[in-house]
Amino acid sequence: MRPKPVSQLKSPLLRAHGDTVARHCYERCYRTWPELEARYGERGRSFVAEDGLWHLEHLDAAVAVQIPQLFEDYAAWLVGLLEARGVGREQVAGAFKFLAEGLERVECPEELQEHRRELVALLLDTAARILQAATPGT
Repeated sequence: MRPKPVSQLKSPLLRAHGDTVARHCYERCYRTWPELEARYGERGRSFVAEDGLWHLEHLDAAVAVQIPQLFEDYAAWLVGLLEARGVGREQVAGAFKFLAEGLERVECPEELQEHRRELVALLLDTAARILQAATPGT
């Protein structure tokens, strides 16, 4: 399976800028964790590029139906899946933060500013929950 093309997402902001945002996430992941290249090689690069689009697809679905828990559930599932493969929750949370960063950088008309804030907030809140779950006693 492959993620939906961004042209099929419900969010007008993600349809317009999803590819750019996912690319930003990909580039930030490899700048932040250069060891990914040595560990996973070209196959890993392919997965990281695709993962950004998967994240946006799940984010889009949760926001479209106004059930943030859907994205949080996806994130919890993803952390479990990737931790079993040696990818830490810090990297999952980091990817969500990089997507938020990318969304904050794209051009956004005034009428979509609140929508952008909603997308960014869900990404950042979910990233914080992922990291908080790793802290003993929380």
